[in-house]
Amino acid sequence: IKDADWSVRSAAVQSLAATASSEAVGALIRAMQNEKGRLAGDINKALEQLTGRNMQFGDMWAKWWQGVGEQLPARKEAGEDGGGSATPTRKFENTDRFYGIETRSDRILYIIDVSGSMNKEVEEFKQVTITGRKDIDTPVGGKTRIEVAKNELKRAIGQLNPKKYFAIIFFNQATKPWRTEMVKATPANKKDAYRSIDVVKASGSTYTLGALREAFSMAGAIRSGGKKQAVTKREGPALDTIFLLSDGGPTDNKTEAVKPMDPELILDNVRGWNKDLNVVIHTIAVHTEELGSYFLKQLAAQNNGEFRARTR
Repeated sequence: IKDADWSVRSAAVQSLAATASSEAVGALIRAMQNEKGRLAGDINKALEQLTGRNMQFGDMWAKWWQGVGEQLPARKEAGEDGGGSATPTRKFENTDRFYGIETRSDRILYIIDVSGSMNKEVEEFKQVTITGRKDIDTPVGGKTRIEVAKNELKRAIGQLNPKKYFAIIFFNQATKPWRTEMVKATPANKKDAYRSIDVVKASGSTYTLGALREAFSMAGAIRSGGKKQAVTKREGPALDTIFLLSDGGPTDNKTEAVKPMDPELILDNVRGWNKDLNVVIHTIAVHTEELGSYFLKQLAAQNNGEFRARTR
């Protein structure tokens, strides 16, 4: 947990999350004082699982831990008063969302399906909150799946702190990165991203493997058509969190006589690429049939992410 290598610390957090002991809780709380971005979020999630508490801040966790005598209470008693509030008294402002999935990451890659089926019209708009944040509480609009995805993507990028890094990969039968490397979420870069989002058109098939290969090239795991970025031991890979949105099962990269691709082949490739990087992959299925939903669920589950099924 104190290792100089980001990937080692990430793996340690995952291991300690499964260790219901006072030693594990204490180590995680101490580590949270020095972490930021996604690892801070991972530690908070691990502590929630172990204690039943929701503190969010390192200093609040430390205060609670001192209040319970640095001993892990019985799981059934963890939510009771006695050393700290079950709900934080101040809001964590560095959390971002995409289709309701939260992250504290400061290196986010959005992978967006722009295959032809994304042109399909969506059901009548329902007033539901997607993000849960006050300033962006109203739902996004759009007549088609691609319009809704574009609007939600622009909103997600718009809320990013200028110090964070982001990138976008659009894909159908081809991979279409907005940039071949991660860039800071400055006003100028956001404006350029909005322009690219506005002009992208939906057509073709769903070559998900190609998009993920490009993503892990950017993360520093493999070489591909894009520029391979360096992995910094202390700070980790160039990107540590992926949001993948798709409305269909994965296919090959043909333009004619398109064939479905075995999801297990893609999952196996990702396991190899992500073995030492610990990139989190969140997935969003939009009106996705059984095979596509299975693949996206497995992709998220195998890479410590969340899966969301959307009807629009």
